[in-house]
Amino acid sequence: MIVDLATYLVRQTPQYSETGAVVVLCAYLGQLVKLREAFSTRFTVVIDERDQELLAKQATEDNEAQTESSPSHTAHVERVKMSQRVRRWFPLSP
Repeated sequence: MIVDLATYLVRQTPQYSETGAVVVLCAYLGQLVKLREAFSTRFTVVIDERDQELLAKQATEDNEAQTESSPSHTAHVERVKMSQRVRRWFPLSP
């Protein structure tokens, strides 16, 4: 559902078509994995350095726990510092 909403915003609203204009936040690492896979077919996924480290740690743990190999899904991921992607947002006063 969020993939469809992001796609709609990018396609229908000019101010959201700029790079970095749409941000999706997720609370859990498992959600991040699923969202990264879902978004990777339509968009470039940008993950901050802390989440990238957690994903790498989880992947290492999963590989150690796995006894048989399975095909892996690769997504285009760009690693950036969080300070490069965070924008301040101030609501407009009525």
